[in-house]
Amino acid sequence: MGIPSVRKRPFWVTKTFTVFVVTVPPAGMAWVALAKALGDDKSPDWLPELLLMLAIWTTVGILIRVAQSLYHDREEAVEKSPADLKGCLWVMYRTIAQRYRPDGGELPSDALRITIHRVDGDHLEQCVPYIGGHPDEDGGVGRRFSKRSGIIGKVAMTGNPQWAKRKEADREKFLNEMASVWHVPREDAAKVKPDRFAWMAVPLSGENDATVAVIYLDSNDNSMFDDKDVRQLIITGCLGVAAFAKERYKA
Repeated sequence: MGIPSVRKRPFWVTKTFTVFVVTVPPAGMAWVALAKALGDDKSPDWLPELLLMLAIWTTVGILIRVAQSLYHDREEAVEKSPADLKGCLWVMYRTIAQRYRPDGGELPSDALRITIHRVDGDHLEQCVPYIGGHPDEDGGVGRRFSKRSGIIGKVAMTGNPQWAKRKEADREKFLNEMASVWHVPREDAAKVKPDRFAWMAVPLSGENDATVAVIYLDSNDNSMFDDKDVRQLIITGCLGVAAFAKERYKA
């Protein structure tokens, strides 16, 4: 299982690029040959008409092939997109919300956020927007972090679920805590939402039990993950996400 990156592929690796490289030069040569034939008084009368038909035929063929390649590139982009994982996270979110709102009510915005970070070498890349985050947030898709820092990095390195809560309400002390306890660079710690007071991260395993991604949850409620049953509920939900990802993104 390999969860794909959110980064767009370079144009030069797409089918459309290949079509341009293979088909445009012959069509260009056909039009050049036509222009030369029209300017050459010694050319047979039938040659310009033949070259015109050839030039039009190749140009129409290029337009058709470009349209087809653009369609296939879009289909491939959807096929290799991690966006389908958002559905899994919404199921997790609603399951956890039901635990705290058994009457079916909604959790306050930002009370619980969930996302997924894929392992990419020595880094982690956020694959989907925060589920449960504030509607005005951009979601952080595509952000990259070192695999050697933070609770997400610890889970990626050890393969074990982790949860923690903020010990310091004071912002300055909190930044020091992030640097000393979680080895998060201070400039990165300063980007953490100031109202986050609890965190949990769970690994997603692929082939040979290697960690291929980490599901990350945070909350503005210091006690969100205190309940052992809630933590087990989250871990079980992550097993379901891992099973879906393994089937969805299998080679």
